[in-house]
Amino acid sequence: MQSSASAVIEAKNAPALTDEEIAEKIEIIGSSGYWQKLCPNLSINRSEPLLDIEETPLAESQRKSLIQRLERDGYFKTDRVLAESLISRMRSALLILRDNGLPPVFAYVFDEFWDIVRAPSVQTLLTEALGPGYRQSPRIWAFHLSTDNGAAGWPPHVDGGHLAHTTDRLTLWLPLTDVTLENGCMNVVPKHLLPTNLPDNFANDARSLSPEIWKTMLQGARALPACSGSFLAWNFQVVHWSSFCDGAIEPRMSLAVEIIGPSVEPTEGELPLFDLQTLPPFRERLRSIAKGLLSYQRFEPKTLRYKALARRMLDKLHLEIW
Repeated sequence: MQSSASAVIEAKNAPALTDEEIAEKIEIIGSSGYWQKLCPNLSINRSEPLLDIEETPLAESQRKSLIQRLERDGYFKTDRVLAESLISRMRSALLILRDNGLPPVFAYVFDEFWDIVRAPSVQTLLTEALGPGYRQSPRIWAFHLSTDNGAAGWPPHVDGGHLAHTTDRLTLWLPLTDVTLENGCMNVVPKHLLPTNLPDNFANDARSLSPEIWKTMLQGARALPACSGSFLAWNFQVVHWSSFCDGAIEPRMSLAVEIIGPSVEPTEGELPLFDLQTLPPFRERLRSIAKGLLSYQRFEPKTLRYKALARRMLDKLHLEIW
């Protein structure tokens, strides 16, 4: 069995892309035609809204319960909302990207990976949670966690770093596969169980927390198995993490995006903001992907080998070559 620590060391020691490999990928990344050919069942810059995006719309009573959970505990989990036919196409895209030597976050070149946050039930729920006029930040990520025993997603953390005290920002986390106790489901600590200053202290230096706080976190932690097409959400006050894989049958694939409230002053890293009535332009999708590759390297050592590629992407976007 490969331990999580050895997997991290292996990822950090993986060779960076060569100049030739970077030049080859840069040649194709900026072409929407390349992506359409790679995943013909998905779209780019679709002019019409996506039909049949939802399988089971959220009822008003369900939304009310979810909002109450969010206000009390800082998180919620829905039942399946999105149509399996859509989720299946999105899963296939992540596998195709892997087979072509590209990190899963490149899936965000496709409309569908932005459509999901714009599903009617999700928009209504987010409006009730944050207020009308909320925005999507360019902070995006996609996960493909293997079935190897000891594999894991991100360790315990709070989102946003110095923004950890805020409640007007949400992370939405969407499973593309069923997420189980065996393949790395999310775990959260309900915020009402912890001191109000815990998120800031955890973001600054988790090692400074007292043994009593750690015991409370362990006892209060909630595992969140979830079906594909459902949504999990938490605000930036919630400590959360991925469990280790142990006996997993299928890999865990999932997506994460960040949403900020209508009156929030965005940080530089949250710009440009995207409204929820339209889909981001292709160039802004590429910019978000490149920034993600550079931002999450401390959590995703495998992306270190793509650092030069991400910087080259940003250079071309800045010069408006693409």
